[in-house]
Amino acid sequence: MIASDLGVLRMYAALGMRYMTLTHSGNDEWADSSTDKPVHNGLTDFGKDVVREMNRLGVMVDISHVSDKTFYDALEVSKAPLLASHSSCRAICDAARNMTDQMMKDLAAKGGMVQINYHVGFLSQEFRDGRKSRPQNQRIDRQGSY
Repeated sequence: MIASDLGVLRMYAALGMRYMTLTHSGNDEWADSSTDKPVHNGLTDFGKDVVREMNRLGVMVDISHVSDKTFYDALEVSKAPLLASHSSCRAICDAARNMTDQMMKDLAAKGGMVQINYHVGFLSQEFRDGRKSRPQNQRIDRQGSY
């Protein structure tokens, strides 16, 4: 996303970018993702610099997709509230990308916000469990039925 270059982050901010997720479906060079094997133990020193620079530039730090440790590192480092732009509740559906109740409380305590991901795979444990046992070639319609 920024090619591990704060100059690229600054360029995107100058062009109008106002939020950025720290990871996606895999780790990057400076942060662990929720759906990849941890290799950094959260944010690296450079990752913490990224969060600080995002704060300085007025770019919101989006913690959707990050590992729990990356979330807590970003929460500690950031001077501005964090955003979970498309996360859901782990208590309802045990997906690694979803947030625990404690994470949501800690995020709110620092002025952050959670926006819910309305994909059925992040809202329904029953769907998630059924998906694991469904044949790979079986498709699901828009209402979540097979």
